[in-house]
Amino acid sequence: MSNPIMERSYVTDLLVTALLEAGVGQIVQYKDLQQLVNHDVQGRHRYLLERARHICMRDHKRAFTTVMNVGLQRTAAEDLVKLGKGQIKRVRNAAKKGAVIMDTVQRADLTEQQALEHDATRGILAAIQTASKPRKSMQASRANADPQVKL
Repeated sequence: MSNPIMERSYVTDLLVTALLEAGVGQIVQYKDLQQLVNHDVQGRHRYLLERARHICMRDHKRAFTTVMNVGLQRTAAEDLVKLGKGQIKRVRNAAKKGAVIMDTVQRADLTEQQALEHDATRGILAAIQTASKPRKSMQASRANADPQVKL
């Protein structure tokens, strides 16, 4: 049995087309999008705009950020780097919160299987925290023993 082919709505296609026409740094205003599709893309029909943004990101490698109560702005490359670094910080903070929760567990109250699961989970959270810490570039250059290799 084959999977059914999912088709996009005409409204979503209109929104995708409007977003793809935007140049880097250009803002596509909500009011223009609402006039185009005759739906409230800031309110009840926000899902249509979110779907269009997702399609632009996935299929066309174009990212958009929100400009509060104005519209969507096509994101420049240098801003995308900052957004990526922000996601690392978000993951690190989530791992910290998870570690705090795991540290409240009384190991005496756990079965052997639960204790193993606890230790594995706590180790993974610690690894995420360690791997996502910001590094100082000076330490990396001092650790370099080979003067011909530049870091």
